[in-house]
Amino acid sequence: MAPPSDDPASRPERLNRTSFQELYVRHWSAVVNYLRFRIGPLEAEDAASEIFSRLWSRRASYDPRRAPADHWLWASVRHAAIDALRRNNPEPEPVHPAVGDSLEDRTARQIDLLSTLHRLNATDHEILALRFGAGLPHQHIATVLGMRPGTVAVRMHRALLRLRMMETTSGDSA
Repeated sequence: MAPPSDDPASRPERLNRTSFQELYVRHWSAVVNYLRFRIGPLEAEDAASEIFSRLWSRRASYDPRRAPADHWLWASVRHAAIDALRRNNPEPEPVHPAVGDSLEDRTARQIDLLSTLHRLNATDHEILALRFGAGLPHQHIATVLGMRPGTVAVRMHRALLRLRMMETTSGDSA
């Protein structure tokens, strides 16, 4: 096997304007959805804008030899979400909506789900947010969290069971 070449043409490219725009377009919706799960629906878009703005200003520090650009992005998004949670310490009030299909009813159910998610432990909440908020596959979640894919799958399964139990118990008390 030949050693890696020092030829600049053979090295991965840094993030230029075009490649950053592609990263932004490819991940914007997933980042916003992830942040909705982690920090709440009202702050998600503002936080996503702030994150991408910060990443744009730090794009020169990105080293493509260390990790793909999307891993760099998601590590930054996770850290920003954790910082926001530490700053705000959110504890949403549970809402028990009447069953219906109006916009208000769907919004109330989403708020109730977010409230229940915040009652999970931080890692389980993170795994569910990365999977269902950001739409990341198990392998990518494992890389982002420093776990094995099998561990992610087991943790996700158990977190979903706990979430269902919490939803059932909160529905019985309403």
